[in-house]
Amino acid sequence: MARSASFLSILVLGGVVSGSISRGDDAHMYLTEKDGRKELKAPLTMREEQVGFAGATGTVFIIEPSGQWKVERFRRVGGGKEELTPLRKGTLTPSQLETLAKALADHGLSELTAKAGREPKANPHSVTIQFGQKTSKLEGLPPRRGPSSLAEHVRKAAPEQEQATKVWDQFAGLIQAVERHCQEPKAP
Repeated sequence: MARSASFLSILVLGGVVSGSISRGDDAHMYLTEKDGRKELKAPLTMREEQVGFAGATGTVFIIEPSGQWKVERFRRVGGGKEELTPLRKGTLTPSQLETLAKALADHGLSELTAKAGREPKANPHSVTIQFGQKTSKLEGLPPRRGPSSLAEHVRKAAPEQEQATKVWDQFAGLIQAVERHCQEPKAP
């Protein structure tokens, strides 16, 4: 009987500990296997956009299911077309794709609503994250100046209300994962 109670305690404690780490998403909901290699189930796109007197400008991060990624600056020109300037590109390893999928799960990408944040004011600044059919947009960011990362900027701009801060923290975690994975390898 004591052995059964100990075993049950271990199971319950294990469930509590593992349940507290994740938000309910599972990394495998973002991954698939193709030809024996891990891939994302869909492209992942993150778009930071600032609208101002010069029009809409920003940065777009695109990670293809295969792990190929690119980062481009954009500027909306006449007729709604975008002028793109490549900044950097690379390819994630299968291990990096798994780490990215875990970050998407840990930060609850599937839980985010279509729109969050504050009501946009003059010169709206936003971040949109899209994975397959799932699109979520954080609005109402202040203009970003200086060398800080976008994730850091979102964390600093988060409102003080606890519930709103949770959503901003989720976005910041997702943004940080994308920014971290879309860096050129450091020279040895």
